[in-house]
Amino acid sequence: MLLTRRLERWGAQPLGFSASEYALAIWTVRDVSLMISSGRLSLEKLFDEDMLGDDLEAWLAESNLMKRTFRNAAIIAGLIERRWPGKEKTGRQVTVNSDLIYDVLRSHQPDHILLRAAWDDAADGLIDIHRLGNLLKRIKGQLLHRALEMVSPLAVPALLEISRESIYGEAHDALLSEASGALIDEAMPVLAIVTKDALYDKMISQVQQAKARGGVVIALATEGDELIRSEADTVIYVPAAPPLLAPIVNVVPLQLLSYHIAVRRGADVDQPRNLAKSVTVE
Repeated sequence: MLLTRRLERWGAQPLGFSASEYALAIWTVRDVSLMISSGRLSLEKLFDEDMLGDDLEAWLAESNLMKRTFRNAAIIAGLIERRWPGKEKTGRQVTVNSDLIYDVLRSHQPDHILLRAAWDDAADGLIDIHRLGNLLKRIKGQLLHRALEMVSPLAVPALLEISRESIYGEAHDALLSEASGALIDEAMPVLAIVTKDALYDKMISQVQQAKARGGVVIALATEGDELIRSEADTVIYVPAAPPLLAPIVNVVPLQLLSYHIAVRRGADVDQPRNLAKSVTVE
């Protein structure tokens, strides 16, 4: 996870990783070999000892490992009680989630003694930070990058674990953006809800991107919006409404549009598919 945080920061866009006793595999959107050969990524800096500083602290603070360690420390300190079978709390007692206490202390009292105790336990008992530090010292200046023409047999077990541990970040956003762009072919109709709300500017940008790819944009917009006329091919206007009521107003023309499209396609609108589990027809 420390390596993936660094790769994310350097723009490699990691998607996930797997680790075993002898191998570590990280798959990314960007070509890491190309980044190393072009000088955009340095193996020496990637495995530098300073990863045990801010990177380790930031990762531990966000990980479930740290929260579990904090829970044990809180139980020992008497801050929370362990729940035993048959000893449920009464209505006047409150069950406090240790994760909630952890988040509150991190935000308002980061130097609390329980947080320091949890950090010491996690660093020494669970991660073995000293052993990791010695390893980074030993490999300093000894790293060699070699791009293979074919997959090494030693890498196969690690490759079979792909998607075991996923990382959610810029990589997933980039893949979704690429996939959405590939769906928009020339003359493909795109329905955009561009009403006046907090996402208006972003939706205008999305409409412009769809038009740039050759899509035909049908926009659902608020009455009086003249800007959308110059961006979309067809505009359907709805009355202005408060944010909480806007979905009720917007869904009416959308349902009518869906109905007429289904009729033109020859579908039976009285018996829609995939609704048998939730709708009983008598």
